[in-house]
Amino acid sequence: MAAEAVALAEKQVAELKVALAQNHNQIRNCQQQARRQALAVRNGGLSVQAVRKVLAVYVVSNWDLSLAVLAAQRLSRLPPCSAAFPTSDFVSALFREHNWEELLMLHDDASPLWAPARKYARQLLLEHDAYLWVKRLNFAHGVAPSASSVFHYYEKKALDAEPCGEPRKRTVNKWAARWRARWGVRRACLRSADTVEPNILRDKVKAFWRSIAYVTAKFSHQELVWINFDETSAVLPHFLVCSEARLPKSVASGFAALPQTKLRLLRAKSSWVTADSMISILADVRKALAPWLPMVKPILVLDTASPHLPKKVMSFAKKQGLQLLFVPSCSTSLLQPLDIAAFGGFKQWVKRKNMVLRQTAVDGQPELLEFLWQLSQAPRDFFGGKKWAHAFEGVGCGRDVTKLHSALKKFMQHPESFPHSAKPSPAEMALIWPKRRKMSYAGACLF
Repeated sequence: MAAEAVALAEKQVAELKVALAQNHNQIRNCQQQARRQALAVRNGGLSVQAVRKVLAVYVVSNWDLSLAVLAAQRLSRLPPCSAAFPTSDFVSALFREHNWEELLMLHDDASPLWAPARKYARQLLLEHDAYLWVKRLNFAHGVAPSASSVFHYYEKKALDAEPCGEPRKRTVNKWAARWRARWGVRRACLRSADTVEPNILRDKVKAFWRSIAYVTAKFSHQELVWINFDETSAVLPHFLVCSEARLPKSVASGFAALPQTKLRLLRAKSSWVTADSMISILADVRKALAPWLPMVKPILVLDTASPHLPKKVMSFAKKQGLQLLFVPSCSTSLLQPLDIAAFGGFKQWVKRKNMVLRQTAVDGQPELLEFLWQLSQAPRDFFGGKKWAHAFEGVGCGRDVTKLHSALKKFMQHPESFPHSAKPSPAEMALIWPKRRKMSYAGACLF
């Protein structure tokens, strides 16, 4: 018995030593993290590599302080509301206090220490030059250049020569999306240089109105319920499509444990909407509308994004008793009710709610679960107060020309009536779809 007691005591002592060592490691890690955070605050939230990048921008831009401040604020890990967030005085002091011998190595191409900083500074200056070029076109000609034109200008400056060959469209779109996000450029805030001719766009609008007239006449024995697909209401669910990497399973499980709302999380490998996710969404919408379907006919207004157009999506919607109505390509700014009545205000609403969360969050970074919960309140707090009937009437769903929104009425040269309720012809259907998209099956699936 004595030997067993001694062995048990030795085992407990060993376990205590292991636990004590783990505690020491945790304390040391916390101390190191606290020192790093204190150093980051003193350095405006910039790491050593970030400091070199800011200084490289300042020197390579020929002492442009505003660009250096922009680089510092982009690279800073502090929230903008922090008192230590980089300013022009901070960047000036950073330059004065830096080691001059080390700074002179910036111009040495053989120095690996400054190579990432030189690359970052060059890219920032090229993107800034493209940004200024777009502004000049906007102000001088009232034209917003296409993404391919901006990418061509950027490559030409980067290579200092005319680029060879045409880049892939996907490459251009990915670059343009990142560039717009970094420089706060709004897409299509002016007419595009390669936009659709006004007469063709008017024909597209008339084709859309023809579809409305035909659907309205076809289901005149039922009450029509117009639904913009991203719209949320007291009855319909709304959906957030997100990648598994951006939305961990633990956060999704935590959200599922909260009181149920209308928000549905669709996690997948990619955050891109696919035909399969569209079918899942349509099934959920059909389930939500089931009690009313014998009396009403739901009409879902969609744009011509590629996940909305596959034959299996249209066929599934038809089998479920859902009538799809497509806004013609290149006309969403005129005919998409969400673009007209919701998106601008919704983005501002999300921004305000996010700022409130930042004020109470640790280090100014709100938890993802908190943000999801706030987003799930949008149907009640934002969309619930919208007069959707007015938005649909404004694009012609009510077939009353006096209720069209002013921009559409002016563009269509103040129409006196809508097209009659004949079935859209193949030529009219072709005006709805994007170029080079073969949609021979659409007529049978829709009408």
